[in-house]
Amino acid sequence: GYVQTLHNVWDSVPESADDEGPAPDEFGRRAEGGGEGGARVLLLVLVLIVLGGAVFGAGFFVRDAVARRQLEEGIVRARNELEHGNANGALLVLDTLQASNLANAEAQAIRARAALLSKKANATNVAAAAVQTGLRDKNVSPSEKAALHALDGEIGLLQGHAQEAIRSLKEAVDINPKNALAHRLLGEAYLRLE
Repeated sequence: GYVQTLHNVWDSVPESADDEGPAPDEFGRRAEGGGEGGARVLLLVLVLIVLGGAVFGAGFFVRDAVARRQLEEGIVRARNELEHGNANGALLVLDTLQASNLANAEAQAIRARAALLSKKANATNVAAAAVQTGLRDKNVSPSEKAALHALDGEIGLLQGHAQEAIRSLKEAVDINPKNALAHRLLGEAYLRLE
């Protein structure tokens, strides 16, 4: 494997840059001017650099995989809290994960819905920020994007901005025509314009 290949390369590298230098003594040392094994030292340094880079890269990969796994588990816990009527619990789970600035559509949709259900003083502002952050997710699925636009429309209605709500809700319906909530909210928004 790798060790045998490294050993073969090591053996193929001359002990000195000057192959015509004095012969080594019984301890493998050369007399002054003999090169002192510079090529082998260079090879050893290069091998250490490559191995160090591989270990460093593997550390980042593992750290990233652990963070993704923690986020996925946190999203499941937050969704479960929300489905059981505990909006504050869902917000707490997401806050523990420091997900407020994370461009993850699923986490931000849960955060926005939980904020609206919590009925806190700044709920619509928290929800609106969550929607905008979620829409920045480059991997957002069409159904998640439609859900975020529907939430944005709902927030617009709560803030008294029917025209803005209509724009967001039309976007939600265009993306996912089967989104019943978006259709209902769109009807409410049109009624408020009259």
